[in-house]
Amino acid sequence: MIAEKRFTLNFKYWDKNMKSISSLLKSAPPTTAQKAKLLANKVRELEEIEKRKFIAFVDDGPDSFDVAITLSADAKSVATHTCDCDDGEGFCAHQYAVMSKIKDGPSESADSITIKKLRKKKLTEVEIILDEVSDTDLRSWLQAELAVNKELEFKFKSAFIKTETRLTAREFDEKCAEIIKTTMGKRKTIDPSLLPRILDLVNIVIESGASVFSTHLVSNESYELQVAIGSFHAELQYMLKKTTTRIVTNYKRITEKIGAHILLLSSSDQIKYFHSFAKYLDQGGKNIHFAFQQFIDLLSNLSDEVLVETLSTFSTYKSAFSKLEQTTLISLLDEVEKRDLFSKTSDFFETKRYENAYNLRLMSLLLKAGKYKKVISFCAKAVKENHHAIYSIPYLKLMIPALEAAGEQDEVIDAKFKLFKAQPTYENYMSTKNSNLSADQEEALENEFYKFQLTPNTANYQNLLDLKFNVWMNSERETDVIRKMSSSLTAVFTALPFLPRLYEVDKTQLLKKIIEAIDKSQYSEYEKDDVDALVDFVTSNYSKDDLAPYVRHSFYFGIKNVLFRSFGLIK
Repeated sequence: MIAEKRFTLNFKYWDKNMKSISSLLKSAPPTTAQKAKLLANKVRELEEIEKRKFIAFVDDGPDSFDVAITLSADAKSVATHTCDCDDGEGFCAHQYAVMSKIKDGPSESADSITIKKLRKKKLTEVEIILDEVSDTDLRSWLQAELAVNKELEFKFKSAFIKTETRLTAREFDEKCAEIIKTTMGKRKTIDPSLLPRILDLVNIVIESGASVFSTHLVSNESYELQVAIGSFHAELQYMLKKTTTRIVTNYKRITEKIGAHILLLSSSDQIKYFHSFAKYLDQGGKNIHFAFQQFIDLLSNLSDEVLVETLSTFSTYKSAFSKLEQTTLISLLDEVEKRDLFSKTSDFFETKRYENAYNLRLMSLLLKAGKYKKVISFCAKAVKENHHAIYSIPYLKLMIPALEAAGEQDEVIDAKFKLFKAQPTYENYMSTKNSNLSADQEEALENEFYKFQLTPNTANYQNLLDLKFNVWMNSERETDVIRKMSSSLTAVFTALPFLPRLYEVDKTQLLKKIIEAIDKSQYSEYEKDDVDALVDFVTSNYSKDDLAPYVRHSFYFGIKNVLFRSFGLIK
């Protein structure tokens, strides 16, 4: 007698050696290794639910344990591992059994493969008994068991009732209550080992009445059942008192099947479905986000017409929008932009407080679509509410072109002043200066410029160097620049583009400032190009006699050492 066992794994990163997992299996304690070997044939429903994350059931006597194994990024070792048996913090026999299946599963070249295991098997004791027992005795025993074993009754009906019925939400709730009562007994919380049995029975109930989704999908009957299924899974997670992916995975499978039925509808029926489902949820005081999430999950497979009409429907329900996460909203924006549908759907999108990445993405699309008033209104509000000026910078950068396009010149100048104060760069300074300023505004800009003080050893000093040098060098006050320069390498490196002009102003004072800056300075790899440029400038423009006065010691460090050696002033 030949028994077959099949399961499907999806691999795109498999390393055939799996050295670390092999080492783990070899290092298992003898007793545990022996048990794991026996349990290997009891591993079922091995699945890769996420990239490198596997789950499986391991049947161990009357119990079934939920095992999860997550491989490392390179798929060569185990990153995390859990099992419901709670057998200490190390690896248990159930986990070793699953790891052996993962290790031995795929072939070298397959990305998505079905593995088939064949083994010869003798008739079991149960099979022998079934051959010997009479039909009358078997029927009598089965009837007695079905009368007291609800779990067996559910499975029996599922296997032998051939006519499908339309399951109602009330029937689903009643049957789930029976399942919980039957499997839990007097327990107040669900034992994790019972979870697979509970979910198996719930799935049987759903499958037995699944015709409602194929024949009456667009109906309150369908919506009620969907809400009941979602509520049960949420309640089950609460009752478990322990984090597990099993419940989420099971619910996802159910919603994917419902989603497949939705995609079989015509575009007009899909629009009707989402509209009536949202209306049902809203009138019943239920969370409308349930329907919207279903729409998001199917988004890439829906037509432009369905996308536009459904977003129009959801735009009337503010609660649907408020529950969406930033990543979901950005993905939705990406989809409507890719399809060139933003102008038709922009009324749905609103700004969300504290979600800057989404808000800025939305503002950029509104600006591109010519919705200048919306951009100006929201950006002005964001700038006002931000207590720290630095957070206003991206909003001001979007607000300025919107104001320019709207022809609001006074507001443009005001926004540019705010941007310069928040981000004092030479680019922002010149943008403000070239905005047809009045005499008073030019004076105000100069005053703002001189308010920024160059204070060494601060982040402000680093940010302002480029601004100060550019303004000084372009305002015909070069004689003040050398004097104002700090005697630091940062200041000298920032001044590199201006050194030829400063040399013409006062080459002696410039050399003195350079020597002060490089005195006892050490090499730094990330500054090497600047160091080379500085040494080249000095050797190209100064003589040995110019540098001789600065040779006062017998030992020199870093840049100064290189510079003096190049002139032959030290050995």
